[in-house]
Amino acid sequence: MSDLHYRRDGGPPDLLPFSAVDDAGQFWTDLPNNPAGVAACGFVPGPSKPQAGVDYDPAAQVPRWDEVAEAWMLDMLPPPPPPTKADLNAYAEGAFNTRRDGGVTLPNGLRIKTDGESRGLINGAYSLADVRPELVIDFRASGGWVDVDTATMQTVAVAVGLWVQACYSAWRRCEEAIETGTHTTFVAIDAAVAAVTLPS
Repeated sequence: MSDLHYRRDGGPPDLLPFSAVDDAGQFWTDLPNNPAGVAACGFVPGPSKPQAGVDYDPAAQVPRWDEVAEAWMLDMLPPPPPPTKADLNAYAEGAFNTRRDGGVTLPNGLRIKTDGESRGLINGAYSLADVRPELVIDFRASGGWVDVDTATMQTVAVAVGLWVQACYSAWRRCEEAIETGTHTTFVAIDAAVAAVTLPS
């Protein structure tokens, strides 16, 4: 009984309260499990309220009880205002930083981490390889440990640098497009982010 909707005194249907007082002043409790109390307090079954995500889209509609028709109606919500340039720029910053830090795959298939800490370690390893080219460096890529010689370390460091610059260049073009009104939606920014690739 507790999942049904009820009306009282012509009001909109709703779930039963735990307690209520009838017209004679008697106090009733545990109404969801008390049919006698439900009847005494004047609750009658009514149509269930539409469920968000099942009967309607809560982002576009809102349920309303129509007292004349005695039925639930779904009113359309006004469309949300378009994002401002500040909204778009903030979204772009987060999206491009996530893309930059999300890793990059080299042409040989080696997957490299590109978060801030990893970029710093790569720069340090590259500097070490430049000073001590005879060393074989223990390097932890996304897939695990690999032995990296000087030439490979240079390839990795250059690739990461190119990847970061590709992300920043695309971000700059995106900000310019936002400023000129070319990009006016988050979808357009997502497409610009997805289009970033490692330069050859």
